Amino acid sequence: MNLLCKLYAVALCLLAVACGSDDFYTDNTAADLLSDITPVLKSATSSQIELINDATFQKGFVVLDPASGDSAGVIQYTGSGETPVWNLAQWYSSSSIAGCTPTVLSSGTYQYADANKAVTIGPESSDEGHLILAVNGLNDFGGVYRSSSDPFPHLLADQRIAEPDGWLGISTPSVGEMTNLNFSVDVKLTYHARNESSGYDSDIHALQYNCVFLVQNLNQSSSGYGKNMYFMSTIFDDRSSVPGMNIAEDTYSDRLIYDIGLSPFSSTGLTVGTWKTLSADLLPYIKDGLKEAWNRGYLTESTSLNDYKVALFTTGFECSGFNIGTMQVKNLSLTAERAIDYDGNIYHVVEIGGNTWMVENYECTHFSDGTAITHYYHPDDTNHAYGPSYSWNDIKTTGFVPDGWHVATDAEWQALYDYVNGAGVKLKETGTNYWNTGNGNNDTGFSALGGAHIYGVALKSEANWWTADENSTSEGLRWTVFDDGTMSSYANSKSMYFPVRLVKD
Repeated sequence: MNLLCKLYAVALCLLAVACGSDDFYTDNTAADLLSDITPVLKSATSSQIELINDATFQKGFVVLDPASGDSAGVIQYTGSGETPVWNLAQWYSSSSIAGCTPTVLSSGTYQYADANKAVTIGPESSDEGHLILAVNGLNDFGGVYRSSSDPFPHLLADQRIAEPDGWLGISTPSVGEMTNLNFSVDVKLTYHARNESSGYDSDIHALQYNCVFLVQNLNQSSSGYGKNMYFMSTIFDDRSSVPGMNIAEDTYSDRLIYDIGLSPFSSTGLTVGTWKTLSADLLPYIKDGLKEAWNRGYLTESTSLNDYKVALFTTGFECSGFNIGTMQVKNLSLTAERAIDYDGNIYHVVEIGGNTWMVENYECTHFSDGTAITHYYHPDDTNHAYGPSYSWNDIKTTGFVPDGWHVATDAEWQALYDYVNGAGVKLKETGTNYWNTGNGNNDTGFSALGGAHIYGVALKSEANWWTADENSTSEGLRWTVFDDGTMSSYANSKSMYFPVRLVKD
């Protein structure tokens, strides 16, 4: 049985998107060549961006009608007065709390309730804040168990994040831009009763509390624009002490459901009356979920992580039995971390052979204290598409790279070489926009561009990078991918200038 199909179909409705080899150069050679190039004198920390707006639910909710999904009113506590960014979905319930008169608690918290559900919101400092959701399946079903084909009540808080109509819009980072996606929430199962009676079937009668993240292709130039998968965590299921991994193909909505359960957060389940903090980096799991989708034939229009974003977040109950349950939620956070340098350049990342590499050549032109870095562009790179070149001594200077990153070492380049068995075509960008020969397949996602170097080698013929290691007191080590797909390493004077790639610490 899949209790989640209706939830995902609802989330889909809510989202509704219209939718050649080199020789060693002497110091004199380097100096002579550099004399004809004007230096450009125009790092930093990983940028964090919170994907959840109003994480303490202070602005209240737009209440959606249980049947149509249309707005049926707003619920807020006194003093809020702002436009809600959350929706409250009560799908398939036999009643609506829209229009209910709230009970005002002594703490200033408001409780909106009918016989089937309750929502409690109020000041952050109150014992009842930030959010309490309660459902009563016994009342909502009228004491008659549903059959496997019947819908069942949900009580969900949902928020659109990404474009075209999410609060963060196009500023939402793609999965490919993220270095981490840190999710955290404090939850307390305040009350639960299963209320089993004649006709109970554990396959179709249960209570679950979920956190759902809609992962969607939002690249408008992609043929898969608008298509999505349901990545989620079931943090409570009354049939399991610790809900585990569950991968299902939802035939109702033709989407993949990738449920990581509670296991990534805790080895123990929720206990009534006890707070539990759930915290994990979801990014590796989301990447695994996308790979699973691709392997199963879903979302195959694009296998680029840069096309996918977390477009919607939903949390709440789905109640398919006579259960009564109450869950309190506090300190909700969904924070994406990105690789960003002092100049504000944001980098995509890719994992190759156990290392996390920046996909682009490093572009920053300032150290982390704001001091300009002397750098050069290839004379024919008028649009600076291939990135700047730096001296070896500068790349070793404190403050050259953002916190949490380092210039790739010779050992890391060697490991990359070994990973592709010396086949540089697996590192080369596809096509002939940045290479003379279109033999690159970019299987690794490394996306090397043929930026050559500034010492008389033409663009599109090779790509070069300093490593963080030296060959001697006067020489640094670099690596090269050639147009034919071969790879080699060299030693060059530290006074010479080459691009660099960064690796996550």
